[in-house]
Amino acid sequence: MNIDKIQWLEQRNPLLSSFVNHTTAYDISNRNEKKVNAIVHSIEQIYYTRNIKLAVGNHQGVTLTVHNYICSPSEQVECPIGHVQCAIDNNQKLGKSSGRIMVGSKMPVDICISISNFQISESTIQKDETLMPCEWLTNDFSELVDQVNAYELKYLDTFRSYRNNIITEYLAETKIDQKVDICGAQYDKIDIASKQNQMGFKNSVCTKCNFMYPSKDDKCAECKHDHKFYPLDFDPYRRTPSKHPPKPPVVTVGEPCMVNPCNEKNIRIVLDHIRNTCNIPEERKWVVVWSDGIPYLFAMRLQQHLYACSSCDNIVDTRTETPQDHVKKQNHPIDSVLKKYFGDFVFRPGPGHIELNMAKTLLHFSWPVLSSIVQLLGFRTKKAQDVVKRGANHHRSKQILFTFFDSVLKELLVLFIRNAPQNISASSFHEWVRDSVKSPSVLYLYDLCTTFLLSFKMYNGVVRKNHHKI
Repeated sequence: MNIDKIQWLEQRNPLLSSFVNHTTAYDISNRNEKKVNAIVHSIEQIYYTRNIKLAVGNHQGVTLTVHNYICSPSEQVECPIGHVQCAIDNNQKLGKSSGRIMVGSKMPVDICISISNFQISESTIQKDETLMPCEWLTNDFSELVDQVNAYELKYLDTFRSYRNNIITEYLAETKIDQKVDICGAQYDKIDIASKQNQMGFKNSVCTKCNFMYPSKDDKCAECKHDHKFYPLDFDPYRRTPSKHPPKPPVVTVGEPCMVNPCNEKNIRIVLDHIRNTCNIPEERKWVVVWSDGIPYLFAMRLQQHLYACSSCDNIVDTRTETPQDHVKKQNHPIDSVLKKYFGDFVFRPGPGHIELNMAKTLLHFSWPVLSSIVQLLGFRTKKAQDVVKRGANHHRSKQILFTFFDSVLKELLVLFIRNAPQNISASSFHEWVRDSVKSPSVLYLYDLCTTFLLSFKMYNGVVRKNHHKI
């Protein structure tokens, strides 16, 4: 690896570098190569001494130490050829503090941006300059309004078809559960369980055969069904067809970047780092970068406002200086071209991060009704409910929203089956709500369930099944 020693020294701990410089009487302006090599070697030996006792793992007599890893020969991590997409994620590790944490105290923090390269194919699509974002990206979004409306109308039909299919499936399940007593009244396992609870009996009703058995038993005594677990071959996303490629993409770990992407300055460092590791523009002209929400917003802001001047190679920020003012101020020719500095990147937010934000929004939006269900699920104290409302644990939030969706939709379908005419279908269910239901609470639950919660459930499934067209 070719390392610039002066730049390497500038990136070390300034307190450590200052100590070594003063101890060895080293003058920064002195670029004597022999002296510089000695200073670099001295600082490296200090780091070597500090890390010599660190060890990671000890399994079956095999010990891998950080010392061996640092001292082992390494090569530059190469980006794969062909069509490549990159994904970045920030990793932070907070070290232990010596003593009490007080105002002004400091704690060691390890920061690293991990980069993964996904080789989609070996095609040369990323060598096509006409597909670079700087060639088609515009800041005038007025002309895109009609295209967005047409796009939404197209996928609104897809959503309605998915909604009718899932309502039809739930209708069939709910209709089978309905029984008629000797007086002609309809009931199901929920009515049986409620009656049992009112009478003080601690029995459970099997969700498969409606048989009553003691709640202390894990399995139904009649059909041996265990209501706590799904079968091993159960697919919760079975309603969405899989679009995973027959051959998964080749994933390689890219060269990490040692900054925290918490501001625009560091995001510029990360993007320049990706540009170098992905060999832009030699190997490819552009690349797709996936990230979390905050880095995505910073990157989009930089792409919108930073331009590279063709005459002076300076970076122009349109938030402080317009391109026309820059050309006039620097006395450039009138035909000077300013292109987007990050016009060779396509930024995409991670689908999982979008799903996380959807879950948090739905928790707040549906909390007036959801709060009572959350209590039934065991979150009884105010502190526990606040944790659920904040959506701190995404997997728990997802399961709560799915439970809420299933229970509300099935209750609405029970009302429909018991009050609707003989023609029972998904379309007649929508007509019944539109023409016969007058209760604001039922209408609110219908819109919440069949629009917002169902959209979240649908998005969750298509992400897992890689069905991006839905």
